[in-house]
Amino acid sequence: MKFKLSEERSYQLAVVIVILGTLVITAVFAVGLLHLLRSDNQTVSSSLDASKFESPLSDDLVVSDDSLFARYFDEIGIPDELELDLREYLLSSDELFKISPEVKKTQVLSSSDHTARDGRWIFIDKSKFTLTLYNRKNVLREWKVAVGNNPGDKQRKGDNRTPNGTFKIRQIQDSSKWTHDFRDGNGVIEGAYGPWFIRLHTPPWTGIGIHGTHDPDSISSRASEGCIRMNNQDVVALKEMVRVGTPVVIVE
Repeated sequence: MKFKLSEERSYQLAVVIVILGTLVITAVFAVGLLHLLRSDNQTVSSSLDASKFESPLSDDLVVSDDSLFARYFDEIGIPDELELDLREYLLSSDELFKISPEVKKTQVLSSSDHTARDGRWIFIDKSKFTLTLYNRKNVLREWKVAVGNNPGDKQRKGDNRTPNGTFKIRQIQDSSKWTHDFRDGNGVIEGAYGPWFIRLHTPPWTGIGIHGTHDPDSISSRASEGCIRMNNQDVVALKEMVRVGTPVVIVE
């Protein structure tokens, strides 16, 4: 027995087949598109995550957790041989051997983490009022600075001393709108910290940083409450050359 579709039935079947085929193709296309979008989103997300760790050599990064910097380098696989142990240089430094008494040199050499992952580190000599940026043993730049009003290592909060030791940059903050009352009779000063505040991790002390100043005449003197002051144009230049995690060695 032969089965023969009418012309109308054939037309309807053809329409159904076309519709089903279109649906299948659309579904396959949609699945492929979703997969592609998901891959792109993961790539963008990874790029954004990495951007949080970009060196502030060219942007205004603020990172408050030192461990973020270390984790980023661990994740991208920077080889260990690129790490620099500053003690190799500090032990041979004539400047470091001028620290008095002897215990101060020991504190500097034993304090904190002396690892510099990109070779750059800062050396601040309070007696000479200088801040020197090194790349390993090579001097990149040197600037004049102001330090704490009182000489010696920091002993207590409010003693107007700049602490000695090996520390690290913890944050780089836009301080252009910050104000401060130095309790010198001049009231609240706008622009007291200049354009940038490079906050240091100086346990057990807090609030210590390298920053600009409203008073350029104070440079090359003991004038601060414990921070390291720079001329505003100098702190702008320094900010472009360092990053969160850069070691900072401060000696008397």
